[in-house]
Amino acid sequence: MICALPSNRDQDITLCPCKVEGLLALQVSKSRSRFYRPGDYLVYLGYRLIVWLLLQIPLRWTFRLGQVAGLFGYLILAKYRKLASINLRIAFPEWTNKEVGKKGRAHFRSVTANLLCSVVLTQKPQEADACIDISPLLAAAEKIKAAPGVIWVINHIGNWELFILTPRWLKHPLWAVIYQKLSNQLLDKHVQRSRESWGVLTIDRTEGLHQGVTILRNKGMLGILIDQHAGDKGVWTPFFGRLASTTPFPAVLAKKTGAALMPVSIVTTGIARWRVEVDDFIPSQGVSSGEITARINLSLERQIRKNPSDWFWVHNRWKTPNPQFLLRHYHRGVYVPAQAGRLKPFRVLILSSGLPAEAAMSVEAARRIKRGRPDLRLSVLVVDSLADSWRNVPASAQFPW
Repeated sequence: MICALPSNRDQDITLCPCKVEGLLALQVSKSRSRFYRPGDYLVYLGYRLIVWLLLQIPLRWTFRLGQVAGLFGYLILAKYRKLASINLRIAFPEWTNKEVGKKGRAHFRSVTANLLCSVVLTQKPQEADACIDISPLLAAAEKIKAAPGVIWVINHIGNWELFILTPRWLKHPLWAVIYQKLSNQLLDKHVQRSRESWGVLTIDRTEGLHQGVTILRNKGMLGILIDQHAGDKGVWTPFFGRLASTTPFPAVLAKKTGAALMPVSIVTTGIARWRVEVDDFIPSQGVSSGEITARINLSLERQIRKNPSDWFWVHNRWKTPNPQFLLRHYHRGVYVPAQAGRLKPFRVLILSSGLPAEAAMSVEAARRIKRGRPDLRLSVLVVDSLADSWRNVPASAQFPW
């Protein structure tokens, strides 16, 4: 709720048109600073030590260790525990407090266990073959390979880091993923080197459009994470019945290149066990980018409902937007499908001035706020002597008093 109250290039990639033994030749040039902050070294060394220790124990122990660490994190990280609870209540308003708490604890245990296991499995791919069920992916292999290019619509469900192993499962000459650089340059360099060792080309998100188009027009496969808050540049479309800012980037790329959109997830099915789930292609021809983005959210919502604790609830997916809708030049993209039903309300309270002249000047601001979101529930708090003035404002019937 918002209350309005008065108060006293790091990486360049070029795809060559020539082919070498049937594969596209790639030229990757990187420029990175050679100077690192002292703290970066300590964090990096700590990370490498943890990796080494995890590699010494069985994978099932690593998973159990992650569950214990996740439960400890749930108990001490009050800020994130509260955020997860708020998000779960938004998505599942029918749940009791007990159910919300149970799923919140399960989430912390699951996400920590999966992150620790991903560290091991990306170092020991032979173990990944034994504990990941890829049969749904193999069943769709022919359809995937027949597509002119594929945008992998990836999400934070289960063990999403294991998507870098996809070239091991599906043989294809050109794989890429859009990523955001880590602030720790040593860790960032290590992670990118690990991903590229599996044949996954990493593209900085600042170069995503240009390089992504190039990848897809060369019949490549491009992975894009789609379930994070996209800020004021996103399309506001329903997610669990409430408008959420969602990146339109996959939709824009699909319409620009004709590539197929395929939602995929790596869900947790047991102790150190996962399954790759593949949804149907999302149509992109003859529909708007907003509709494609709404369909992506709907596909993700279906996946989350199967195992709610497996999704990343500690991210503020329904973040309150920057209230720039008061500015004349600002246009927020909103798409609400006809079949979306009743949206959960976004509530805004305006405290009106008690002076008639100042209250009259607030009317236009209230109108603009009202036009800002179709899910808005706008309330105006006003002294009794000015209530009739607000009621007589045209189109103000939806202002509760």
